[in-house]
Amino acid sequence: MAWTSERPTGFRAFFSSPAVFFGLLILAGLLVTSATRIILRERALRAEERALGEERRAVEAEVARLRASIEAGTSPDAVERLAKERLNMKNPGEEVVVVSPSGEISPSPAPARSRWSLGAMFGFSGWLGELVSFLVR
Repeated sequence: MAWTSERPTGFRAFFSSPAVFFGLLILAGLLVTSATRIILRERALRAEERALGEERRAVEAEVARLRASIEAGTSPDAVERLAKERLNMKNPGEEVVVVSPSGEISPSPAPARSRWSLGAMFGFSGWLGELVSFLVR
């Protein structure tokens, strides 16, 4: 029997070529790599979406709390209470009594000053603002 080497022709010859085989193998590897990157990016985006959803809920709760605080703080009684507590202000004719624990004597608080002094209105601060306010009295 004689050995004849029959070479494939046409379509079979194209795909049996080693160069085409390695080219297709590289292409398949690139497709797998690309698909893997897409899947990993999707997972990262979903995790970011969950984190942003939680942050959004927290911010919405903070907004609701602040709105309730604003609504509660706009009444005249609340404004007066906050002025007395935070700014050490008093109504005309009221006396301020400070009770300190264990008999300690603390200096009396400085009288409340107005934020609307003339020096502050013209942009002077510190001793220069005080001087301008004093001079225009």
